[in-house]
Amino acid sequence: MFPRSTSAVVLGALVLAVTAVPQATAAPDAARPRSSGEFTLTLSGADQTWTRAIRLDCPADEASTYHPMGASACADLDSVRGDMDKLKRVSELCRPEYGRLVATITGLYDGVYVEWSKAFRDECVLHKTTRSIFHF
Repeated sequence: MFPRSTSAVVLGALVLAVTAVPQATAAPDAARPRSSGEFTLTLSGADQTWTRAIRLDCPADEASTYHPMGASACADLDSVRGDMDKLKRVSELCRPEYGRLVATITGLYDGVYVEWSKAFRDECVLHKTTRSIFHF
C-alpha cells in the first residue's frame, strides 16, 4: 500500500478525475430552441394572371399545418433565422423552363417582421433557391 500522504494524493486525483468527466451534450441543433414564426407565402405568375397563397406557422405541427412540407419549411427558415437572402441554393442544375413567377413571404420570425419577394425564371429555380419553403 502507499504511504498515507501518497494515498491522499491518489484519492484526490481520483475525485478530480471523476468530477472532471465531461457531461454528454446535445447536438447544437437540438440544444437551440426552435423559433416561432407566422408567415404568408405567395406564389404568382410574373404577369399576375394567377396567385397561390398558404399560411405557414412555425414550429409546424404536422397534424394541423396548412403547408404540405411545414416542418421542413420551418427548419429551412430557422436555419437562416428568417433571412431568406441567406438560404444557400441547392447546386442541382435546372433545365430551362420558362414560366416566370414571383415568390413572396411576409410575417413574423421571433417577433421580427419579415418581408421578402423575388422573381424566378421558373419553378425549378425557385425550389432550388428556396428549398422546401415554397413547395406548396
